[in-house]
Amino acid sequence: MTTRPTPVILWFRQDLRLADNPALDKAIRTGRPIVPVYILDDGPAVRAIGAASRWWLDGSLRALDGALAERGARLILRRGDSEAELGRLIDETGADAVFMNRRFEPDAFSHDADIAHALKADGVECHGCNGSLLARPGAVRTGSGGPYRVFTPFLKALLETATPPSPRPAPAAIEAVAGLASDALDDWALRPT
Repeated sequence: MTTRPTPVILWFRQDLRLADNPALDKAIRTGRPIVPVYILDDGPAVRAIGAASRWWLDGSLRALDGALAERGARLILRRGDSEAELGRLIDETGADAVFMNRRFEPDAFSHDADIAHALKADGVECHGCNGSLLARPGAVRTGSGGPYRVFTPFLKALLETATPPSPRPAPAAIEAVAGLASDALDDWALRPT
């Protein structure tokens, strides 16, 4: 009897794409089934999104789900506290690793760090990737080690030190986990009426 490998969770947030997605690339390289999930966290710790952003999110989630379906997977939608929903999904699937692209806005960075620490305390590996910046905030410093205060010298230093990653195509196939409960996107009422 063969057993299926333990799945990993791919947590989508602002990076609703399959091409040039470092977290997806890392998750696929594990060789394990992937649980693609988007969590609509509209709790007090998260900044509320406006009507235009909600409309964009609806269309983007539909496109992402379609792109995943073409590759043998489906997007799992959950609504609620991100940490709690990830915990439920981990319990449902037995996943022991979460892959995500980092967010660098101060509040989002802090929120993600709290979730990553909680996951690690529960024995779940958390892999954050840089999917949006040439260099992490604070990585490009002046000769004296301080932050740049003028853009042109900063840009020059950034371009001298940063190596843009090569474009990566979307994977041809994604091994996924079937049978997981998902919210219906229409129930989220993201489109204006």
